Amino acid sequence: EDSPPPGAHLFFPDWIFRPPDGTLSFMKELFTDFEYQTGHITSLWSGHDTARRTMPVFLCTCPINAEIEARFDDRPPVRVADPEVLVLPDSLPHGIILLSGEQPVSLWCHFFPTAHRSISLRHFFDFPMVYSGERALAIRRNVTELVTMDPGEDIHNAIEHRFLGFKLVSLLLETARPRPEAGRRSAGVTRLEPALKLLRADFRKRVATAELAAAVKVSPSRFLTLFREAVGMSPGSYREQLRFQAACELLTRGNRTLDAIAEKLGFCDAFHFSRRFTALAGISPGSYRRQRM
Repeated sequence: EDSPPPGAHLFFPDWIFRPPDGTLSFMKELFTDFEYQTGHITSLWSGHDTARRTMPVFLCTCPINAEIEARFDDRPPVRVADPEVLVLPDSLPHGIILLSGEQPVSLWCHFFPTAHRSISLRHFFDFPMVYSGERALAIRRNVTELVTMDPGEDIHNAIEHRFLGFKLVSLLLETARPRPEAGRRSAGVTRLEPALKLLRADFRKRVATAELAAAVKVSPSRFLTLFREAVGMSPGSYREQLRFQAACELLTRGNRTLDAIAEKLGFCDAFHFSRRFTALAGISPGSYRRQRM
């Protein structure tokens, strides 16, 4: 049997533990993990624009001496100014532009908080986009430590860095609200774990629906229905999301060539990798590497 992945039972606010009807008591056992991808403190320039993009990770950005605006396809823009904090969940198409500022700077990080080993917390909670006041200051302090600490190979630093990550997610959860379907979705993901394990084992290859259904002991048609209800996408899209996340991590850690990344992820060459990445992210792999907020 699998041993638990490196993670933690995060602190959840008391109101999650004591809902009026008890329907969210399962949250006590929601095993949550945190993966830090990248982050920096970078200078911005007049008119700085990230262009429209979609990322498989959360973004936390703290404008310093600056006002920024996040723009979306299906909702009004959101403006954030120092000392506020902007947090965007994964898979949300957006672009961020610099509106004003003297010697503007962006403190930012990309991270991925998950439940059940690989399912984004956005499937279980609605997170505010803008944080202000004391909570924003606490988030800024946390992100500053995250992006300036080099965990390296020192076990103490690695543990401290991971703790900071869990603390960041805990700060965000303090004002998050569980989605109405969170309990049902969590139970569904638990039931699907044998199939999810097969998909995670090697996302470079396709796994037949019949094999996935057999792992859960249901018919293929029933399996597809259960998977969409619990995970919010098809098994093929879930596999693609895993590969997209891995691509973003490889692009931001180290100096691997696109050819090396393409080979590692199971693409036939860098051209096909770049084309698929651009289709998913809205920006090229090179542009993703050069992000400044």
